[in-house]
Amino acid sequence: MNKSDLEKIVDIRIKEAKVLFDAECYEGAYYLAGYALECAIKACIAKKV
Repeated sequence: MNKSDLEKIVDIRIKEAKVLFDAECYEGAYYLAGYALECAIKACIAKKV
């Protein structure tokens, strides 16, 4: 998995988190937002490596 793949995952998971948040499914939105953050951090690391 490379930086570009991780960035795509971040975009998808943030969109999904927003859908859940708008539907007042806060636990799922929180989980997906955290996963997106994890992938964003990994993308930053992949950029440096």
